[in-house]
Amino acid sequence: MKIKITGIITFVGGLMVVVWSSFVIFDHKYIHNINAVFTLLIILLICAMLYVYWTNFGALGQKMDRIQRQNKLIQSQIDFEKIKKDLEQKKLKKRSDED
Repeated sequence: MKIKITGIITFVGGLMVVVWSSFVIFDHKYIHNINAVFTLLIILLICAMLYVYWTNFGALGQKMDRIQRQNKLIQSQIDFEKIKKDLEQKKLKKRSDED
């Protein structure tokens, strides 16, 4: 949850900084609020650093996800083979019982 929150704060903060910077560049009357800009930048940078740290540079569990998918695939193949063997054994047993 903390990763999603910091990711959202970083994304929205980045958009706010871009918009605010464009206002400051094109209209100099907002320049007196430069402390607010620096405060937002500091919060944005802290959130960005935490997001990068918590997600191992944005690669959150990619290897683990791939391994889990492979394990599920292998497990389903094993289950399929077990079911197939059980069905074959039941068919053989049924045939032997009929004879």
